[in-house]
Amino acid sequence: MTKLSYETTTNFTDYQAWPWFQEYLVLSKAAPIAKDARILPVSVGEAYCTWVLDTPEVRDIVYRGFVLHKVEDDLEESLLGTSARYFLLRNNISEKNSANLTPCWQVLKLIMLGDLSPPPHEDVRDRLLRHSWAFKRV
Repeated sequence: MTKLSYETTTNFTDYQAWPWFQEYLVLSKAAPIAKDARILPVSVGEAYCTWVLDTPEVRDIVYRGFVLHKVEDDLEESLLGTSARYFLLRNNISEKNSANLTPCWQVLKLIMLGDLSPPPHEDVRDRLLRHSWAFKRV
């Protein structure tokens, strides 16, 4: 399998202007209306993987944090959690379940290293199910 290549291009001084971050600020104000989900559908994990790969600044943070193991600062580490909470809120799921997306980061690491095909390949679904208690078959 061919390894994917990534460049670290994120400028953390501009994070408040990122469209998804602006949307997160709006969604987080409405968080109490989001439904709670203890175990997430696999489709949420797959969609999160796809979203991260298509969002350069988040992809760069995940690449540095989970592939290079070089999270630059506390802000960068905080943005990893914020990206997960944003994605859950965007899908009307309570942000207190953001820890459930940690297995997605593990799968993303495999994708970025070229050990796993990018979504929506069936291997992504299998990896999420095998490596996590957080997802269920739907």
